[in-house]
Amino acid sequence: MERNSYTTYIVSKGKEYPFEFKQDAVFAAQELGIKPTARKFKIAPNTIRSWTRRFTKEGKKGLYDRRNGPRFIPNKMPADMEERIVSIRQMTKCFGPLRIKYYYDIPYSPRAIQRVIASNKLTRKRRKVTQKRRDMREVKAKRKSMAHMQMDVKYLTDIPNYWEQLPLGLPKFQYTVRETKTGMLFLGYSNELSELNARTMIDYVLSEVKPDLPFDMSQLTVQTDNGSEFSGQARRVETAPFVHMIEKKHGANHVYIRPGHCNANADVESSHQLIESEFFDLTRFKNRDDFFRKIESYRLYFNFRRPNFYKGGQTPQEICASDCGLDASYNFSLIKTVDLDKMSTFSYQRVQTFPSLTEMI
Repeated sequence: MERNSYTTYIVSKGKEYPFEFKQDAVFAAQELGIKPTARKFKIAPNTIRSWTRRFTKEGKKGLYDRRNGPRFIPNKMPADMEERIVSIRQMTKCFGPLRIKYYYDIPYSPRAIQRVIASNKLTRKRRKVTQKRRDMREVKAKRKSMAHMQMDVKYLTDIPNYWEQLPLGLPKFQYTVRETKTGMLFLGYSNELSELNARTMIDYVLSEVKPDLPFDMSQLTVQTDNGSEFSGQARRVETAPFVHMIEKKHGANHVYIRPGHCNANADVESSHQLIESEFFDLTRFKNRDDFFRKIESYRLYFNFRRPNFYKGGQTPQEICASDCGLDASYNFSLIKTVDLDKMSTFSYQRVQTFPSLTEMI
């Protein structure tokens, strides 16, 4: 296929025309003439004329690049200064040209500093959202199974298909605990949003998990947002019943996410989206007992049969089995869905914690 313009050639990083382009232009000029060739190749006639003269006089050697830069550049950055900038950049990769100039008193412009950074291939590529997600998956994959759990409450009253069935006596709130490495789900339901229900739920899950854990409870962490149902208004263990339940009774750890950073609880939040689209939007119920039978069936499906393609196509139970053993993974996956309104085994009573007089003063 005939090449008839510069845009059909592979352009090098420099400003010089490729050798093949020059040669084709000279051959065309010998057949068509200078001006028709200039129009065809979209370059100046004098450029074609110069190439033709050099080719006639020197042959192919006359078409090679002959550009010569200046032999002396008075303002060129010294080699030792370039080395200093390179070492600074390698040490503080988060610093751009402006900060390097400001903190290290570099007597050159930010553009000159950026040139040194770019020429030494030290520029940072901006990570895309998909890359950040892949990086987070790698971090979570290095954790121990059952060592990190996220807990949140899902409001069920804003789901159209479910809302119209509420008169059947269905629960209004879902208390969700999800293990972050395996994605395993533990569910509880109630008609009330309360700290007591949240404590009952986490007490139930930790009590069921503890006998089969292959490590000490001190290595397990429960993460929540700052809601009042998680003692979000009282951060100290002594005055926060939910945190007291986790840390004092079970010997595990509790952390709050930073306010305004809902993505930190992304694992449990994503499970809420999944269960809404895969279960609540599609299922009809006869009564409250029928609801618990069907939600337990879905939870078993989620833990045993639903592959997570972001985790190598494995189910939560399969991921857990690789760390904790087959028997333990089955026991964890079988921790059943509970009706928090009917649970009577909770050891705490409904008591209000008041600050002491010294704290009030």
